[in-house]
Amino acid sequence: MSTPEGPPRQEDSASATPTETPKPSPSLPKEEMLKLMIGQLAEYGHNDLAMVLQEHTKTFGALEPTSKLASLCQAGKQTETFPAPSQETPDNSTLEDTKTMEEAAFDLTLPEPPLGPLMDFSQDAAHHGGGKRVPYFLCTFRTTHKEAVRCARFNQTGRYVATGSMDASIKIIDMTRVKEKHRELRPVVRALYGHVGPVTDIAFHPNGLTLVSASEDQTIKLYDLAKPHNKRALLSAQDFFPVNSVDFSPTGEHIVTGAGDHRFRLYDTRSLQCFTTKKVTSNEHRSGINTIRYAPTGKFLVTGGQDGDIRFWDTVSGTSLRSLAQAHGGAPISSTTFSKSGQYMLTGGQDSVGKLWDLRTGRVLQTYSGASQRMNRITMSFSYDESFIYSSDENSRNVFCWDSKSGQIEKAIPGHDMLVRSVAGSPVDEAFLTCW
Repeated sequence: MSTPEGPPRQEDSASATPTETPKPSPSLPKEEMLKLMIGQLAEYGHNDLAMVLQEHTKTFGALEPTSKLASLCQAGKQTETFPAPSQETPDNSTLEDTKTMEEAAFDLTLPEPPLGPLMDFSQDAAHHGGGKRVPYFLCTFRTTHKEAVRCARFNQTGRYVATGSMDASIKIIDMTRVKEKHRELRPVVRALYGHVGPVTDIAFHPNGLTLVSASEDQTIKLYDLAKPHNKRALLSAQDFFPVNSVDFSPTGEHIVTGAGDHRFRLYDTRSLQCFTTKKVTSNEHRSGINTIRYAPTGKFLVTGGQDGDIRFWDTVSGTSLRSLAQAHGGAPISSTTFSKSGQYMLTGGQDSVGKLWDLRTGRVLQTYSGASQRMNRITMSFSYDESFIYSSDENSRNVFCWDSKSGQIEKAIPGHDMLVRSVAGSPVDEAFLTCW
């Protein structure tokens, strides 16, 4: 009887010669490492952080202080050796040899492995659609602010989602409580205050312990979520224009903002010290920046302007790398979202057409039309597996669901009696949150 190929069984390894004995893994299993980290934090007296990490990683068990991690690190430092550099030559062969000179010049991809699966946009896949069953959506929870909601953002694990409102407040929702069949605990776990104008955008720090918000009151505010009862901002930075968009770098060390003028701002996360270029160049936007997002690699970021241009910027020098002039026919850009791999970018504009761009060539791979989005800036979002695209129609107030590969509208989801300004797709589930 045949069996699947795999690592040698224990009895096979036991009978092997000494030269064939498998080497032990050079690293601890993830679960054991997480327990050591949690125990070390508790040993240092950081019980709040230990509990947050325990909940964030779903590492269940008693919170037991231990200094074992520190002891292992000290022992490792005393016996540390460094392997010789690899002599292997990487295989640089790609499909990019078939690009035109113009497409090759645009290429924004970097010589690093993709961060996620590449979407298949072959002719056959586009013709037959994604081949995935269109999910059935049912509203499972609703919460209200005093005024309309402008923005929403999930954290990286999908456990929490934050909403920002015209009433200047922010709410944090625990999605595990939303999913509970018999809801004993309120899903809204935190309300944050401090702005005196509408909240325009929000973003979670990669560690999930900090939130940054942008507002029409010309400020950004940083909130410490590790302290359960803290409702006010830890730090605040003042701009000279209404701040339209905000994002954390993938490492969490920096924050970028786009405001009502033509330049983006870069802030140090710890101090909120601002850095910006003073020299005026011809590569800047000609009016305000509506949206700003870091690429998954952190090596560059993208801005979408009221002038209709999309621009890519080096995050170290701040210089312009590439641009997509009049990307939506000259209409203002509403949203920019990178795919998980960083190879593609989804954009929305006030021309009522969503576009998916190949960042290796600068070409549009697919368009998503049928929803009217001419009077308002409405965001577009990927589903968790990037099989579908979500956005809304300002006339019918329905949420539209497109097949990402074929561009076909798969479903129009009713149930809103006001304009849906933002649709945020969960990064881990077939679920989304709407703001209206």
